[in-house]
Amino acid sequence: MAAEDYPPSPEFLPPSNAPFGDVPMARPVSWSEFVTATPVSEWALTSSSRLRALADVAILATFLVAFELMTGFFLFGMAEESSGAPDVDDPAFLRSILIPTLAVRAAGATLAIGLILRLRRQSRASVGFVGFRSLVNGAIGVGAVVVSYGSILLFMLSIWLVWPDVMAQGEENARNLVGMIPDVGPLRFAGLALLIGLYEELVFRGFLMTRLRRATGSWTLGVLISTCIFTALHAQDQAPIALVAVTILSLLFSLLTIWRRSIVPAIVAHALFDFSQFIILFGVIGLPDGLRTP
Repeated sequence: MAAEDYPPSPEFLPPSNAPFGDVPMARPVSWSEFVTATPVSEWALTSSSRLRALADVAILATFLVAFELMTGFFLFGMAEESSGAPDVDDPAFLRSILIPTLAVRAAGATLAIGLILRLRRQSRASVGFVGFRSLVNGAIGVGAVVVSYGSILLFMLSIWLVWPDVMAQGEENARNLVGMIPDVGPLRFAGLALLIGLYEELVFRGFLMTRLRRATGSWTLGVLISTCIFTALHAQDQAPIALVAVTILSLLFSLLTIWRRSIVPAIVAHALFDFSQFIILFGVIGLPDGLRTP
């Protein structure tokens, strides 16, 4: 049965003249529903048609592309005024604009989604932006990090047994990432990881996946299409073998979000995974010579 096919909640108070046998019985509420507290109707977008859900995806995509272009011109313009024409292939330049770019991108995505929700008269529950006070959701997110590492390591080991050269590709990918990310220390790494986790889960799992599910009528298609988009957008700065890990993470975060009807577990898991990756990259691999932050 699809989520939108659930019957509305029954009235708990019968008419005063109704016999005891006519008292309607309420559907039992599970512990999972209690701690998540996201109405099924809002999560399933029953008030939105399939065409409208697809239109919302198109609106967000158009807004983000336009916002990305304007942000790029603005940041490159500032860099040109301060230090002349920047070298877009210079790792030091790319590292210097990474955090400002991410911050502006996150703000733009949040603004776009907020405007769409207001236009459609939808609540934050429709993107799973609920359950932040639930310790259960947070604990599930922490546990998901362990599951994600185990799944990725198991898959990588399986590939390595067939293709030993995969390790060299993974090491090269790690060094490229270290050259792109500024070494800002653990505390700022934590803030950066939280920023990435918040905005990416809001966009891909909270908004995109749920609207694609409504547009296609299938959670499977919603998960697969949003995962393909998520992985494709990481392809520009990740090696092919790393995209396998990105795909595994996207699928895991999607399942968490569907299960809890909340993006909180996925945000926690995403942020903790990225933070641990930052610490591993800089603590184990370190910055190449000439790229260290003074």
